[in-house]
Amino acid sequence: SFVRVQARRAGLALDLAIEPNAPRLPAQLEIAAFRVVQESLTNVIRHAQATRVAIAVRRTPEGLAITVRDDGRGFDMQAMQVRAKAGEHAGLLGLRERVSLFGGHFTIETAPGRGTEVRVTFPLEPAS
Repeated sequence: SFVRVQARRAGLALDLAIEPNAPRLPAQLEIAAFRVVQESLTNVIRHAQATRVAIAVRRTPEGLAITVRDDGRGFDMQAMQVRAKAGEHAGLLGLRERVSLFGGHFTIETAPGRGTEVRVTFPLEPAS
């Protein structure tokens, strides 16, 4: 899979948990979910200096839940938001916008020296 290849190339230990035999999602939602994982993993590889990444994709009562957690150096979230407002590339903040288009929820937990966890939930019913 894409995730396994990217993790192997980057020398990351990978813990991948995806529900087996889950029914297919609407195409646009599948693409959005893939982009969340892709952008999150790309950020881990480029910036985190991590040795391990854990990715989980599962259905919950709230919808489709995606978690990407690394053991890297983490970052100062407030400083990153300031840089993004100044026009610097901020892929994670772009993800927040993409997730909100689907009525989803997006959170990042991070701090310098403590790794990063990105959590996204997409509703499986259309947002009302």
